[in-house]
Amino acid sequence: MPPSVPFTIRNAYGTTTDTTSADATLVAAPGEGKRLVIVYRRFARNTTTDVTVLWKENTTTTDSITLTSEVPGLLEVLPDDLAIRLSANTALKINLSVVASVSWRIRYRIENA
Repeated sequence: MPPSVPFTIRNAYGTTTDTTSADATLVAAPGEGKRLVIVYRRFARNTTTDVTVLWKENTTTTDSITLTSEVPGLLEVLPDDLAIRLSANTALKINLSVVASVSWRIRYRIENA
């Protein structure tokens, strides 16, 4: 019998199109005293346009991912020591550098901040 896991892995996925003027929320803020912990992220461009995905905690850009014809996608499986821990009670958002279509999947858990 496998060992019990003290947390639940949650999934969020979708396609974001044309977010040059506004941020798109991928995962809502988890609430007071909690934070999101990202353990998997995948992005793939659906158009031929090169696009930079700005990774944001609320309104602060914390990372960027450039998708091109040479690198049309990104997949990261993050072990716990490399997991992306957002600040307390912040939403995970993205913004695209140009009008484009990007598919995404996020796997995350919620922990006490």
